[in-house]
Amino acid sequence: MATRRGAENTGGAAARPPTPPQEFPCVAPRAPPSTLPSSWPSDVPTPDGDVIFSLGTPGNWAATIIVAGAGVVDAIYGDLEGAGYTLISEADFGGLASRVYENDVYTVSVSASPSEDGTSTVTVQYIIAEKESQG
Repeated sequence: MATRRGAENTGGAAARPPTPPQEFPCVAPRAPPSTLPSSWPSDVPTPDGDVIFSLGTPGNWAATIIVAGAGVVDAIYGDLEGAGYTLISEADFGGLASRVYENDVYTVSVSASPSEDGTSTVTVQYIIAEKESQG
């Protein structure tokens, strides 16, 4: 029995018909909210919102939080400054705003971008790094 190059000889068994393509929705369903790691630094002001991603490793933390609007982002900046953090850099990339703050213990990066789903929500990304002790 002859076979095509690259095809297996199935010994006469009928070939399985191709599986028809499945239809998937254009927008993936939103995952249930997560929580911040238990080791998240309590002295880093963090807004209320839907935590959609978070992680914590020794000395480093990250989170993505959906907040109610741009006013919450302004409050984050004020809360960080009120907690003794100093603004060391800021940038605006045409919709993505990013600020970096620090104190004696942590460097905190906060980036914010408006939602693209037509709502007033804002996606906020935190990255926190513990500074090396200067002992």
